[in-house]
Amino acid sequence: MQTDNTVLQQRFFLLPLHTREQGAEPVYCLFTQNQVVEVLGQRMVYPVPFSPDYVQGFIERDGGLVPVIDVDALCGGAGKKVGLQARQLLVMRTGQTDTANGEFLKLALACTSTVLTFKLAERDSIQAVAPEEAPAALASHSSVRGFFRLRGYLVALLDFDTVALGTYGVQDAADEKNIAFV
Repeated sequence: MQTDNTVLQQRFFLLPLHTREQGAEPVYCLFTQNQVVEVLGQRMVYPVPFSPDYVQGFIERDGGLVPVIDVDALCGGAGKKVGLQARQLLVMRTGQTDTANGEFLKLALACTSTVLTFKLAERDSIQAVAPEEAPAALASHSSVRGFFRLRGYLVALLDFDTVALGTYGVQDAADEKNIAFV
């Protein structure tokens, strides 16, 4: 039973994003405790030939394969980094489920910088926040759902569902008819 003196706290994770924009304010990607499944140390990442720049490869986890995503490359930073050495992998649950077993699809995010963690009281975490203007490097990025400020950090909300489904960057069939091949 909760008393009025007990404060419920929620844990959040901030992953620094590295874009190509020089001298810009640092941007962080926000994850809640419910999204993060596990934080892993360095693991063997098995590369996938001809994969998009943001896909580093796969790791083995619990008898299955989990794609490893370079969030910096996803957000317009440098492409595939040869010999990328992630300090840690942040295994996260997306909002999409596997049609075969109903489990949430997971992604492992390659973290080359230290992931920040903090706690907010539940009453503070549900307060409305004002939207912020997007940095130029991320202003028209299709996976960015919004920006806001949290504890002084500029935070981006990213949509990883399309990445997990393998549909990120795939053109809509309706748009294909407008493509002219020379």
